Amino acid sequence: MQLRVLAEGFSFLEVPRWHDGRLWAADLYTGRVLAFTAEGHVESVIEVPGVPTGLGWLPDGRLLVALRERRLLRRDSGGFVDVCDLAGCARSTS
Repeated sequence: MQLRVLAEGFSFLEVPRWHDGRLWAADLYTGRVLAFTAEGHVESVIEVPGVPTGLGWLPDGRLLVALRERRLLRRDSGGFVDVCDLAGCARSTS
């Protein structure tokens, strides 16, 4: 197997996930959620209001993003909506 650079020029990619035929990752310091194809195409899917630290999907395909600010967001047609505020049950690591 030969390794190759898929894409470059990001601040700090974290939480890689494979979903729907693409590699997804969060660019922590720019607040973007990105999706990469095997051919190297990069899509900036959405910017979030904070530092994205986790990615997941609901059974219906909607994107979930956990933030360092102890919030969980869900992407809907109009953008992100708060699913829950985790400040009361999670300690800050910053």
